[in-house]
Amino acid sequence: MKKQSAFLLINLLIFILFAAGSCEKENEEPQLPPITQTGAGTFGCLVNGKVWNSEPLLFGSPLGASNNQWEDRRWIIDAVGKGYTIILEICRDSVIKGESTLKGSFESDEDCSNGIVHFKNYASQTASFQTTYDDFGKIYISRFDTINQIISGTFYFDAVNSSGEKIEIRDGRFDVKFINYEP
Repeated sequence: MKKQSAFLLINLLIFILFAAGSCEKENEEPQLPPITQTGAGTFGCLVNGKVWNSEPLLFGSPLGASNNQWEDRRWIIDAVGKGYTIILEICRDSVIKGESTLKGSFESDEDCSNGIVHFKNYASQTASFQTTYDDFGKIYISRFDTINQIISGTFYFDAVNSSGEKIEIRDGRFDVKFINYEP
């Protein structure tokens, strides 16, 4: 009888552990990451009013930040997540100054900042959207730390594709470590 009671008790405990471990908060809405300046490895924004965050990839990082991609040492911050890749291109001097207008022009060193969205739809086609002189945004750098290699900030922009469709990016924030810094 003691063996049977012990067997039932152990099975009951195992069931409770599995049941408790499989509970998920089904109604929990996704949240934007907090605005931080610690190199937390976060990137998020509202895409057309819905929360979007970078997500872990099977191989590699969903985030990147570097300044040696272009001859003009423009900063590139890119994030990958569900359905979108969002890219911020920022003039080198704007990073040091602390802000830039995202306009989508590369005619001068002052106009080299840009916001880009690549949207992948269910038909596995990619549409590209980017800022223009008419549909632009702003980026604010809150921390640029070359010792700890951290770049953090907030942003917003509107991006348009070749058909005139618009994507609104709002309440953007990023806090990432960077590589390849060359002053």
